Amino acid sequence: MKTVTFKTHEVQDGPVLFQETLEPGFLGLDDEAARDHGPVEVDLEAMLDAEGSVIVTGKLKATPELHCGKCAKWFRYPVVVKGVAYHFEKPLPSVLDLTEQIREDIVLQLPMAADCSLPNASTGQPGMPCEVPSTGTLPTLRGKEVWSALDDIKLEE
Repeated sequence: MKTVTFKTHEVQDGPVLFQETLEPGFLGLDDEAARDHGPVEVDLEAMLDAEGSVIVTGKLKATPELHCGKCAKWFRYPVVVKGVAYHFEKPLPSVLDLTEQIREDIVLQLPMAADCSLPNASTGQPGMPCEVPSTGTLPTLRGKEVWSALDDIKLEE
């Protein structure tokens, strides 16, 4: 899996720009609620401050897919993280790895309970009409009726 690193001596000569498009799969999302979809765009700048610490600022973009908790359909959820800021104090390692911070900043923008009809908190885009079936039976996130196991429970009277 791709990592986002830079050598700390590179910022001695001035700011270092990171403008990369990382492959789908970078976020490591692959479960029943969220999965990677599309690339992650990284636009960061690293520089030294007056004390010799490294400051990294910029913006991140990604579009993972989420499983709607109402209609159980997958939908794309654009995430834009503006104002990214990382601070690394002395003593600095020879190589700084930003991979986990980037993943964390994007994943923390995802809702705990996905709902395709709600507005996107990260981008402000309006939600989509949620297509809940009119049959009276709601689909499940697991793709099968997991609640049928409750019918097998025998209650004592």
